[in-house]
Order: sequence, then structure tokens, then C-alpha cells
Amino acid sequence: MLNKKAKPFLLNLRVRYVDREKGHFLGLGKEKENDPFWAQTYDGRLGTIVFGHEAFQDVKVFDHAFGIDTGAVYGNKLSAIVFEKGGAKTSMISVKSQ
Repeated sequence: MLNKKAKPFLLNLRVRYVDREKGHFLGLGKEKENDPFWAQTYDGRLGTIVFGHEAFQDVKVFDHAFGIDTGAVYGNKLSAIVFEKGGAKTSMISVKSQ
């Protein structure tokens, strides 16, 4: 069951950027050139987030988020993140797609 703080974020599943001037989420394709990627501004209030559906060349590490979609479907790599007990230490694993 989701906590009350997380429910509003369900509406933003297709959000990629934050409006630089107003600070609100922007729908897919509504961003301007200088608007930051959402993970750059995320403050960790809901914990660490591991996300995909935005392919990067390598695992992308932000202060409170990890982007692990490394484009296996496009011939790049399949990646994962491993959290040790307690979540303090992490390691990334990537393998070349075939």
C-alpha cells in the first residue's frame, strides 16, 4: 500500500523534467532546453528511487536516484543495482546485450 506522500506521484509516471522557473513537473515533451531532469532536483523525501524508461549510456547516479536503463533493447547494456543489507552500500552490474 502506498503512503499518502507517494500517491500524488502516480500521476507523474511520464514526467522527465521540472520547470526551472516554477518548480513544477512537466509532462513528457513539454520541457524547455534549460529545464532540469527530475532526478537532478529530487530531494530524497520518499527514499532512494531506482528508475528506468529513460535510456542512458551508463548507469546514471544522482544524489537520491539511480537510472539503470542502459539501453539493452537498443544493443547497449542490461544493468542492475545491488543494495547491501541496510541500503548503505551499493554496487552496479552491467552486461553487454546480445
